[in-house]
Parts: sequence; C-alpha cells; structure tokens
Amino acid sequence: MLVLKHGEMEDYLPPGVSGVKGIVGLTTDRNWINGIPDESRRVELGQVICQILDVSAAENKQLEEELRHQSVAFPQPLSDRVDRASRRGNIADFPSVSDRRGS
Repeated sequence: MLVLKHGEMEDYLPPGVSGVKGIVGLTTDRNWINGIPDESRRVELGQVICQILDVSAAENKQLEEELRHQSVAFPQPLSDRVDRASRRGNIADFPSVSDRRGS
C-alpha cells in the first residue's frame, strides 16, 4: 500500500491539472513531472517510480537531483522514434538491433 506524505494524488499534479481528462493529457508530455512546483512532491513521486521500477541506487540518486532542479528529461521511447522514421519513409536509416550490436 502506498501512502502519500503530502495529501491526495491530485496534490501531486502540476497546477491546473485535474480530472481524468487532465491526467490523461499529461501523457503527451513525458517530462510533465517538471511542472510540479513543490520539490518535495516531485522527489516523492520519483522515489515511488524508482521503487516500482526497481532502479539502481545510482539511477535513483541521479533522478532525484534532476527532480530537485526540475530538469528531468526522459528520452523519447524507441518505439516513437521508429514509428516517426517509418512515417517519413526512412526506416532503412534507422539502425537495426543487429547493427547496434556490431553484427
């Protein structure tokens, strides 16, 4: 069970975000967590994420620093990059898994 220290889940969202539509809208910005003005709430959410994903202590510490400075920049998912390249017609320019392994 997860107990949040600073109120309800809505208290952890960026200003102006409420309701299901607003929360779903956050999914269009992978770095939405930077919009949470309260540092302690950003850091706590990061700790929850790290615990769920079982990240290493070093990665956890790095994320915490980025959260404190509102500088989190999650990378674009590989699936988005491949999809965008295929729509532009230059999927052949995207390295295959075997190419990246040096095969």
